[in-house]
Amino acid sequence: GQKDVKNLTGMLSSLRDRFMNLGSTLIWLDRLVLALNRTWAAIGETLGATRVSENARDFHNFAQMLGLGVEEFQAFTIVAGQFDAKIRDVVDAFMQMEERSQAFIRGDKTIVATMKGSGLTALDLKGKDVLETFKVLSTAINKLPDSQRLTALQSFFGEEGSRQLGPLSSAGVDRIVALMQEAKDLGAVMSEDQIKAAREYNVQMNRVQMVFTAVGNNVARIFMPALKKV
Repeated sequence: GQKDVKNLTGMLSSLRDRFMNLGSTLIWLDRLVLALNRTWAAIGETLGATRVSENARDFHNFAQMLGLGVEEFQAFTIVAGQFDAKIRDVVDAFMQMEERSQAFIRGDKTIVATMKGSGLTALDLKGKDVLETFKVLSTAINKLPDSQRLTALQSFFGEEGSRQLGPLSSAGVDRIVALMQEAKDLGAVMSEDQIKAAREYNVQMNRVQMVFTAVGNNVARIFMPALKKV
């Protein structure tokens, strides 16, 4: 658990301090530190803890950036992944969409023209977060003729964004919402507390890596003067 990681970090820090005051030592210490560092990293990878903690960090940071709840954002990105869109694809497309939605609200003639016949109005988009905006736009775009949909998608998501989120948008809001709920029911979505714990684990892992590096540096510092005399 996190307590064990903190205890290990404290133990390694103590070991580092001892090395700083050590006048001589053996070369195997350097190899030991390197082996421990690699073993620790391998354990994290094998258990999947490193991947989970990194995902938690991304979910938290990107959800905050987009003004979304972390659980809702996770659920959406999990569903997007089923349509081959990665988390950063979602973030980039949402930022593009937010900018162009505001342009639509202001009456940008080019963007407004692409939505002719959809029934979409500026009022439909006002006050919506990015996820709700995506749902509103998807519903409106799916009302358009096939020949008009791609242009409409590109007008809001850009060329790259429309490739990434176009298939998901075309699936329809009802299906998206159902798949998001399924992800939650299956336990694929981490709770706020789980996200917090995973982020803390990532912090502690980084501290352990830092201490390993410090120990290695101190071992090297001890040997440098001796090596110059060889």
